[in-house]
Amino acid sequence: LDMGKQLAGKYQRRDGKPLEPTAFSKAAKLSRGVVGVVEVAGVISEGDPVTVDVYSPPVWLARSDAS
Repeated sequence: LDMGKQLAGKYQRRDGKPLEPTAFSKAAKLSRGVVGVVEVAGVISEGDPVTVDVYSPPVWLARSDAS
């Protein structure tokens, strides 16, 4: 089942009306959380070397927080 439909089925708007299935993706646009990619499955133990590549969005995607 589509995640938007699942979320819309569990929550409602502040005025009590049902959420649209696209409400979550619209609200979360440019505000997503941490995303990771596993290149090799396995267990990571304390002391194991780990590489983290921090994503830098393209300049054209930068959000202006000025209101």
